[in-house]
Amino acid sequence: VDAGDNKLVDENTLVRLSGSVENNEGGVTNFEWIQTDGEKVNILSKNTANTTFLSPSVYLTEGEKKLAFRLVATDDEGSMAEDTITVTVLPVNESPVADAGGDKVVFSGVRVTLSGAKSSDPDSRNIRYIWSQNGGVPVQLSTKHSVETSFVTPSINDTVQLRFKLDVIDEGGLVDSDEVS
Repeated sequence: VDAGDNKLVDENTLVRLSGSVENNEGGVTNFEWIQTDGEKVNILSKNTANTTFLSPSVYLTEGEKKLAFRLVATDDEGSMAEDTITVTVLPVNESPVADAGGDKVVFSGVRVTLSGAKSSDPDSRNIRYIWSQNGGVPVQLSTKHSVETSFVTPSINDTVQLRFKLDVIDEGGLVDSDEVS
């Protein structure tokens, strides 16, 4: 029996396992796919030569997940043969989504807090934040590398627009940006 070549697949994809019998003199009456290692997956048709399953999600920090399967073939005389296959599942890095919050209208001389708390990354546990000012009268940000930052609006008599940019960076180095005024 041959369980096929080892596979390298992306996370969250349909994986096909294709078994075969090299010498079918006795007539194979039963196939059985058994998962022997790795995160449990749902094998859709365990008792056929060919089957599929959905590969599990993989966080970027995990690197990869290895799954092992054994294919057992039984012939009409009760003789059994088996082979194994390893499926290595790799993460796919999706871009983070930056959300600097809504625009604000405030008076001069007051403390304003900007929040990137609604920013997210679908496949990463940790994202980094970088705040910068990209327009208006310069102000001092309380921090540039946190989910929230604050500043005191300048004491002036005219209406001015201050613009700020939030960059969020995921563990794989992908970046998304959002602006707020």
